[in-house]
Amino acid sequence: MDMGLPQIIFLMLLCTATAWYWLEKKIENHAIKIARKACKKQNVKYIQCIKYRSKIYLKPSYQFGLYHEYLFEFSERGFDKFQGHIIFKGQHFKSIHWPAMND
Repeated sequence: MDMGLPQIIFLMLLCTATAWYWLEKKIENHAIKIARKACKKQNVKYIQCIKYRSKIYLKPSYQFGLYHEYLFEFSERGFDKFQGHIIFKGQHFKSIHWPAMND
């Protein structure tokens, strides 16, 4: 089978899109595990975790790279709902942020 340049470019784009999707799912699964574990540790009920945004930082004041932010929702008493944030740099977990809680 003789492949021309358009077919090669198409296959390269398809492989890149597949790899990107797989990497995004891997990071999302990691964020869900972190959120569940953190909620269990804080003795609150985990509700869900969703991707909020991705940003590329090119400023010298930040560490260069692609950052992913996930929002996770949890409940303290079962009828309330709060949001926290999980930050990744590339595939690596950077931090988790909890909202200020009122007693």
